Amino acid sequence: MTRGPPTRGATARVILTAGALAWTAALCSGCATTASPVTVLPGAGSQFSTAERAFAMQAAAGGVYEAAAARLGAGRASDPRVRAYAEQLVTDHVQANGEFAVLLRAKGMAPPAGPTVDQAASLQQLGALATGLAFDRGFLQLVGIDQHVAGIALFEQARADVVDPDLRAWIDKTLTAMRSHLASAQSLAALLAR
Repeated sequence: MTRGPPTRGATARVILTAGALAWTAALCSGCATTASPVTVLPGAGSQFSTAERAFAMQAAAGGVYEAAAARLGAGRASDPRVRAYAEQLVTDHVQANGEFAVLLRAKGMAPPAGPTVDQAASLQQLGALATGLAFDRGFLQLVGIDQHVAGIALFEQARADVVDPDLRAWIDKTLTAMRSHLASAQSLAALLAR
């Protein structure tokens, strides 16, 4: 069987996927397997407890992952509603990540440079999805629903355990946004299932 030259669409998919993988690899160079190492900065104000530091690094890496996944979704989504949702995630997560980085530095911690290795693998899996409806559905399920359900559970548990008032306030604010993101993803997924 003789194959002709690749179509413009196939070439674009290969370039997008290769670009997303290269970007993910660059973003994740030096990432840890389960969580980024905790870097405590000298001369900082009151410190988090060990458990609060562990949560903070997990939450910060998750925020970096969510922003990266949302950027990928904004660039690859075919449905304009999914693209708008991904763009909103980018905006919200970049803002939350910036606010959290300020809090981390105030508490003597450096934010992680990128997502964990597992999260980078998830980005690669997302980048490998076919374009069109398959990507839109996969993006909504993986990023919009699965990641937000897991994140909400993590934040609710931390909310019960955290003592630091600044971290607690950030958790409360972030939980509100996470619940809104989840509800939007569930609504969009139901629309695309029809």
